[in-house]
Amino acid sequence: MSPNVSSRLLIVVIIACLVIQSSFALAFTPSLNSAADRPKIVFVTASWVGPITNVRYNILTPQFWWDMGNELTYEKLAVFVRRDNSFIPWLAKSWEWKDQNTLVIHLRENVTWSDGQPFTAWDVWTEITIIKAWGWREYQDIQSVEVPNKYTIIIHFKPGCFRLLEMYFVLYSFPMALPYHIFGKYAQQVEEGLKEGNRTKVDVALEQVYNYQFKRPIGTGPYILANKTSAEAIFVKNPHYWNPAYQVLDEVKVIRAQDNPHMWAYYEGGTVDSGDAVMPPQVESAVLSKPWAKIIKVPDSGVALYFNTNSTYLRDVRVRQAIAYIIDRTKVLSAWSNIYTPVKIPDALSDWMRPHWLDQATIKMLKPYNRNLDMARQLLEEAGFKYNEANHKWYTPDGKVFELRFYAPSGWTDWNTIGQAIAKELTDFGITVDYRAVEDSTLWGQIWPSKTWDLILNWWGPWNLVHPWVCHWQWISRFRSIGLPLVYRVPGIGLVNATKVWNELTSNNPTVVRNATRILSLLVDYDLPILPIGEKNIPVFVNTRKGLHCGYEFEWPGSSDPLWYDASISRFETTLVLLYLHHAKVIITSGQTSTSTTTTTHTTAEHATTTTTAPQQTSTTTTPARTTSTVAPASPSPTTSQKAQTPVALIGAVIGIIIVAVIVGALVFLRKK
Repeated sequence: MSPNVSSRLLIVVIIACLVIQSSFALAFTPSLNSAADRPKIVFVTASWVGPITNVRYNILTPQFWWDMGNELTYEKLAVFVRRDNSFIPWLAKSWEWKDQNTLVIHLRENVTWSDGQPFTAWDVWTEITIIKAWGWREYQDIQSVEVPNKYTIIIHFKPGCFRLLEMYFVLYSFPMALPYHIFGKYAQQVEEGLKEGNRTKVDVALEQVYNYQFKRPIGTGPYILANKTSAEAIFVKNPHYWNPAYQVLDEVKVIRAQDNPHMWAYYEGGTVDSGDAVMPPQVESAVLSKPWAKIIKVPDSGVALYFNTNSTYLRDVRVRQAIAYIIDRTKVLSAWSNIYTPVKIPDALSDWMRPHWLDQATIKMLKPYNRNLDMARQLLEEAGFKYNEANHKWYTPDGKVFELRFYAPSGWTDWNTIGQAIAKELTDFGITVDYRAVEDSTLWGQIWPSKTWDLILNWWGPWNLVHPWVCHWQWISRFRSIGLPLVYRVPGIGLVNATKVWNELTSNNPTVVRNATRILSLLVDYDLPILPIGEKNIPVFVNTRKGLHCGYEFEWPGSSDPLWYDASISRFETTLVLLYLHHAKVIITSGQTSTSTTTTTHTTAEHATTTTTAPQQTSTTTTPARTTSTVAPASPSPTTSQKAQTPVALIGAVIGIIIVAVIVGALVFLRKK
């Protein structure tokens, strides 16, 4: 063989060796997106519980971790979107109403508990059976439950059920936390005892469930408890989780917050990534001065002035209306203007709800009760009251000083401040006010049911469901519980039984629902059994991590994202769902050549939305999810990333080896010749 041929073959061999080296390097070097090359993404939040070591993982016990931990470990059949009363399929992939009172739920088939056991319809059956027998309100309208197959469950409700509320209870109220493979035998004993009429058998089974102690929580959620102390708990990815795309975070740390000042310090120091502590204006300003701080305000139920309509002088609607004209709602809320929005029209509907539920003609009939002292004087005088210029006091028709006993909870700083401001305005007008801030348990346990009050601060408005039924439940159920009058005269309608009309709000007939809403709005606005003062806006703190130099940042959606509205129910769950569904984005700022994760749009079944906006719907339909702010996870998991690239790299390595073998064989053959 000539020197020239040998030289050429040598060059080819060298090149082939370089190809092999590159192939092996590609095969066994982690990608830039792998965990080895990017910072560890740790999400930190603070829990209000006592020492974290005291929590339990049994949903029936008082020590169950209802706060932060359960929202990482456990999941619900669906996620509720409070803004429009819709549901996002989660453990349940779909559902429909078979008839007026029968709900059929179809479960995902690839879900397992964190101990590796499959999640099936029998797990749902177990939880419903036990909790219903335990006596909790949410499942009491359920008559029976069928399990036709492993992934279908059929629930039969009492006739005339409020379908939206029942769906809320079944799909969202409770996390799936009672696995069949642990508690199924007790659920069977409960069912047998109920069929036999043997309550003792039922109670024995329930006691065994209550006494069961988990060593570690078992759930279907994306994270599992790795470690905990009295001050913090560490959660890591659940290797059995059914949808790894939701596991955006590498680790979640839950730390203990003892009170509001501790939480405020966490915000200002950038220690936590989410929180829900109420802040006075000066604290909020200090927090927002930090580059990493973002606060989203979420409408919630609010504070109202409740009138004791059994009280001698407050029975007269003109007196209640006069008080409404005296109070400047904006002024009495000024100390908490960053938290409360003054009510524009006090009809028990949130201002942002009203256009959806009432026609414009009805809205124009409603009185806003803007501060008008002349109107207040006129109404009191019409009711027989007299004003004494000399001592600046109002007197009742029977010649007594007009005095009102007014209560508020002392432990609620915002309400106590608002109560004092209301008392001052009434006093300045000449009404004598005996204002008392009382410890919470005494107020609600003794004073409220005794009706030894004229005015009291209490809740109003929507809380879980954004629906007129909930808005009026807030006052009707409370009045009914202590025997206050619930029949009123509504102008243009006549005598109205508030409870009867309220029950019509559960109808599946949209005309009936809207007419009932109209009547109750007019009733509250005219008769004023309560005077809504302000709607609370829950401040949800989220950390963008800008300026904290941790290698990554969080990009949170604006306040218009409907998912934020869920924060009035569960602040931490909301931030998690925003991350899971990629409405919030993780941006890597170090350790990668790219500074941002890849943006994609998801319209798969995993992100479908089941909408039940109006109670009159007769079926549940699945539609594509919102995709305007949906992005991919911060980075693929290392396992997925390496699996994607390793087959290609190995093929390259094998081809390189074959090429070298052929060349070497040829070289040996030529030398022999």
